[in-house]
Amino acid sequence: MEWPSAQILASASLYSLFAAAVSVVSVVLFTAAGYSRYQRSTMLDVLGSDHLRTARAKGLGPRTVLLRHGLRTALIPMSTYFSYGFLALFTGAIFTETIYGWHGMGEWFIDSIGKNDVNSVGAVNLFASVTVLLSGFLADALHAALDPRIRQAS
Repeated sequence: MEWPSAQILASASLYSLFAAAVSVVSVVLFTAAGYSRYQRSTMLDVLGSDHLRTARAKGLGPRTVLLRHGLRTALIPMSTYFSYGFLALFTGAIFTETIYGWHGMGEWFIDSIGKNDVNSVGAVNLFASVTVLLSGFLADALHAALDPRIRQAS
């Protein structure tokens, strides 16, 4: 048995890196559009709120008002949207693996459905359910970090 040359290994690893980058970019671009639109609409809602008007009246600069008070308030609903987006990334990974021919959990899930393998489909659904639960925990932790009203309540 002969070992492959270093040039073949380098080109194979570069191709794998490029293929991984293409699949990641395709999933990220799909979700980034939704995140940016949601953050923009949330920020526009926050800009007219009373506490920002009060901060401006106290003499704070526009940058401080926008970043310290406005963005922090706008990130509260965005944190929930973002944390539950992990399941959407999981679903997007299933489609991405199918389109790009990657071997992973998505291919295993699709093959298991085709073979009527109930245990494998159940395992993937269990993983997705645990991901949803952990995403909920992450959303609650982000809310506690961003919203001072929640920290003072406990």
